[in-house]
Amino acid sequence: MRCPLDGFLGRKEVRPTMQGITEAPAAQPSPKCVVFAIWVVDEGKRGASGVTDDADQAEKAMLEALEGFPQGRGRVQRVRLSAFGNAYEYGETVIAAHREDGGPITITHEWW
Repeated sequence: MRCPLDGFLGRKEVRPTMQGITEAPAAQPSPKCVVFAIWVVDEGKRGASGVTDDADQAEKAMLEALEGFPQGRGRVQRVRLSAFGNAYEYGETVIAAHREDGGPITITHEWW
Protein backbone atom coordinates (compact mmCIF):
# COMPACT_ATOMS: atom_id res chain seq x y z
CA MET A 1 0.00 0.00 0.00
CA ARG A 2 1.36 3.40 -0.99
CA CYS A 3 1.66 5.77 1.95
CA PRO A 4 1.01 9.36 0.85
CA LEU A 5 2.67 12.24 2.66
CA ASP A 6 -0.59 14.26 2.64
CA GLY A 7 1.09 17.63 2.16
CA PHE A 8 3.33 17.49 5.22
CA LEU A 9 6.45 18.21 3.20
CA GLY A 10 7.25 21.67 2.00
CA ARG A 11 5.03 23.61 4.41
CA LYS A 12 6.47 26.10 6.82
CA GLU A 13 5.25 26.56 10.33
CA VAL A 14 5.15 29.99 11.97
CA ARG A 15 6.26 30.00 15.60
CA PRO A 16 6.11 32.92 18.02
CA THR A 17 9.27 33.29 20.10
CA MET A 18 10.56 35.78 22.65
CA GLN A 19 12.47 37.50 19.83
CA GLY A 20 9.46 37.71 17.51
CA ILE A 21 7.90 35.48 14.86
CA THR A 22 10.11 32.91 13.14
CA GLU A 23 9.50 30.45 10.34
CA ALA A 24 10.54 26.87 10.90
CA PRO A 25 10.25 23.85 8.62
CA ALA A 26 7.16 21.77 9.33
CA ALA A 27 7.60 18.40 10.99
CA GLN A 28 8.67 15.73 8.53
CA PRO A 29 6.99 12.33 8.33
CA SER A 30 8.95 9.26 9.20
CA PRO A 31 10.84 8.02 6.13
CA LYS A 32 9.44 4.56 6.72
CA CYS A 33 5.69 4.38 6.28
CA VAL A 34 4.23 1.61 8.42
CA VAL A 35 0.60 0.64 7.82
CA PHE A 36 -1.30 -1.18 10.55
CA ALA A 37 -4.76 -2.70 10.83
CA ILE A 38 -6.89 -1.91 13.86
CA TRP A 39 -9.93 -3.93 14.82
CA VAL A 40 -12.77 -2.80 17.08
CA VAL A 41 -15.85 -4.57 18.45
CA ASP A 42 -18.57 -2.58 20.21
CA GLU A 43 -21.40 -4.23 22.13
CA GLY A 44 -22.70 -1.03 23.69
CA LYS A 45 -21.34 -1.19 27.21
CA ARG A 46 -18.48 -3.57 26.44
CA GLY A 47 -16.07 -4.14 23.61
CA ALA A 48 -12.70 -5.32 22.42
CA SER A 49 -9.97 -3.98 20.14
CA GLY A 50 -6.47 -4.58 18.88
CA VAL A 51 -3.73 -3.48 16.48
CA THR A 52 -1.66 -5.66 14.16
CA ASP A 53 0.38 -5.30 10.99
CA ASP A 54 -1.71 -8.01 9.26
CA ALA A 55 -5.23 -7.15 8.01
CA ASP A 56 -6.19 -10.84 7.72
CA GLN A 57 -5.16 -11.44 11.33
CA ALA A 58 -7.13 -8.34 12.38
CA GLU A 59 -10.25 -9.63 10.58
CA LYS A 60 -9.96 -13.01 12.30
CA ALA A 61 -9.49 -11.39 15.72
CA MET A 62 -12.46 -9.04 15.18
CA LEU A 63 -14.77 -11.89 14.14
CA GLU A 64 -13.65 -14.07 17.08
CA ALA A 65 -14.29 -11.19 19.49
CA LEU A 66 -17.71 -10.50 17.95
CA GLU A 67 -18.64 -14.17 18.44
CA GLY A 68 -18.14 -13.59 22.18
CA PHE A 69 -20.99 -11.08 22.35
CA PRO A 70 -24.69 -11.83 21.74
CA GLN A 71 -24.94 -8.61 19.73
CA GLY A 72 -22.62 -5.92 18.54
CA ARG A 73 -20.69 -4.57 15.63
CA GLY A 74 -17.09 -4.62 14.54
CA ARG A 75 -14.71 -3.40 11.90
CA VAL A 76 -11.15 -3.59 10.66
CA GLN A 77 -9.58 -0.36 9.45
CA ARG A 78 -6.17 0.52 8.00
CA VAL A 79 -4.16 3.13 9.90
CA ARG A 80 -0.66 4.58 9.84
CA LEU A 81 1.27 6.64 12.32
CA SER A 82 0.79 10.34 11.80
CA ALA A 83 3.68 12.44 10.61
CA PHE A 84 4.13 13.56 14.19
CA GLY A 85 4.33 9.98 15.49
CA ASN A 86 1.90 10.35 18.38
CA ALA A 87 -1.42 9.49 16.72
CA TYR A 88 -2.96 7.40 13.97
CA GLU A 89 -4.19 8.59 10.59
CA TYR A 90 -7.21 6.44 9.74
CA GLY A 91 -7.73 4.96 6.31
CA GLU A 92 -10.40 2.86 4.71
CA THR A 93 -12.50 0.23 6.45
CA VAL A 94 -11.35 -3.20 5.24
CA ILE A 95 -14.34 -5.13 6.57
CA ALA A 96 -17.25 -4.54 8.93
CA ALA A 97 -19.70 -6.94 10.55
CA HIS A 98 -22.60 -7.03 12.98
CA ARG A 99 -24.52 -9.53 15.07
CA GLU A 100 -27.99 -9.34 16.63
CA ASP A 101 -29.65 -11.43 19.36
CA GLY A 102 -26.99 -14.17 19.32
CA GLY A 103 -27.63 -14.83 15.63
CA PRO A 104 -25.07 -15.28 12.88
CA ILE A 105 -22.48 -12.65 12.13
CA THR A 106 -23.26 -10.65 9.00
CA ILE A 107 -20.40 -9.17 6.98
CA THR A 108 -21.42 -5.71 5.77
CA HIS A 109 -18.22 -4.11 4.36
CA GLU A 110 -19.59 -0.81 5.67
CA TRP A 111 -19.01 0.96 8.94
CA TRP A 112 -22.15 1.28 11.03
